[in-house]
Amino acid sequence: MSATITGEAERSQGRSRFGVPTGILTETSGNAILRAFPGDRLSRETSADSLGLGFALNATRGKWRLSSTGNADWSQTLSTADRGPDLSAIQTQIDAGAAIDPLGDLGPLDDLQRDRGRSTRSILDLDATATGQLFALPAGVANATFRIGGSSTDLNSESRRRGLTTKSDLGRDIAEGSVSLDLPILKRNSAIGRLGANFFQRRGQPSE
Repeated sequence: MSATITGEAERSQGRSRFGVPTGILTETSGNAILRAFPGDRLSRETSADSLGLGFALNATRGKWRLSSTGNADWSQTLSTADRGPDLSAIQTQIDAGAAIDPLGDLGPLDDLQRDRGRSTRSILDLDATATGQLFALPAGVANATFRIGGSSTDLNSESRRRGLTTKSDLGRDIAEGSVSLDLPILKRNSAIGRLGANFFQRRGQPSE
């Protein structure tokens, strides 16, 4: 019997800048003023993690050869991004008639809630095969191969953009099996040589 196991883990992180914060303030006259805050910079942070595990087994039991393989993978990506200052309190004061210059010093400001995103994916694959002799026939030995396998994939994500949260959850499962029979009909030393018949049947069942 032989066995092999493999595994890996990986992590990456990043940070980037994507401009200066901006906001819109509307004067009592109805004029919309686009205000920039060049003293600061918007930033985005990302991180990605992944794990993988696999195995392979091989064995012989009498006249049968057995093998099995499997893989499992998991990964997740996270991201956060700035949205800039929260001007709602300043806008409320302007609407109330306060003498505020939209382009002047607005004092200390709180930040808006950051945008966030998460995506997670997991994959699982399993496969097993058995090959060997079934029984003896007058023309030789009947051989067979049996195989079963399955896989499962899941993907879910969640994001919050400008205070609005969206979620997604998708999955797909597959199970399948097959049988292959090799039946000798005539012996190898017959007038026309060895003649055999092969039968193959496969069935699968996907599931969402």
